[in-house]
Amino acid sequence: MPEKSTEEMIEAKGLTAQRVTKTLIDSKILGKDIIKTETPQGAKIFIGVYTMNTGFTVVGQPVVVEAPYNENPTPLSHAKEIISYQTHTGTTLRFAYKEYISGLLVIGKPSASVCPENDDEEIGTTVAINNCKASIKSGHLIKPASGLTIEEAEKLAYENAYSAIWELEGYLLAHNLEQQKMNKHLAE
Repeated sequence: MPEKSTEEMIEAKGLTAQRVTKTLIDSKILGKDIIKTETPQGAKIFIGVYTMNTGFTVVGQPVVVEAPYNENPTPLSHAKEIISYQTHTGTTLRFAYKEYISGLLVIGKPSASVCPENDDEEIGTTVAINNCKASIKSGHLIKPASGLTIEEAEKLAYENAYSAIWELEGYLLAHNLEQQKMNKHLAE
C-alpha cells in the first residue's frame, strides 16, 4: 500500500484548523532557480532558490556532489570563495564557502538585503564571510554526497528550499493566529 501524504492523513482525520498547505505555498511562489557552481577541487554545489510573491528570496540547505577523485588536488591557499547570485527581483545573494583538502565544505548562510536598494557589495561580502566563519565555528561541515546524479542533486536542492518556505509559512501562520487571539482579547 502506498504511503499516505501528510495532507491525506490530516484530511482522513477530519482536522480542519488553519494550516500551511502545498497549495498555499505554491500560490506564493513567483519563481524558482538553482545556483550551480563548482569548487576548485571539483565538487559541485547546488542551492535551490525560490522568489516569493512578496519579493522575498528563500534558499535551502546546499547540496554538494562529490568531486571525481584527483591524485593532485588543488592546494587550498584561499580562505574563502564567494558565490554571488541575482534573483528575479534584483536582490543579490552572496554565499561564502571554504573547501578543505579533505573534500569537506563549509557554506555560510547567504547575505541579502530585503530591499535591493540597500545592497552593497562590500557589506554583503563581509556578512557572507562572517556567516561562513560562524558555520566553521559551529562545525557545520558538509560532506559531499557520492553517487548523486546532477538531476537528483538539483531536485534535492529545490526540496531543501521548499522545506525552508514551509517553516517560514508556519511561523507566519502562528504569528497571525496569535495576533487574532490578541485582537479578540482586546475587543472584549
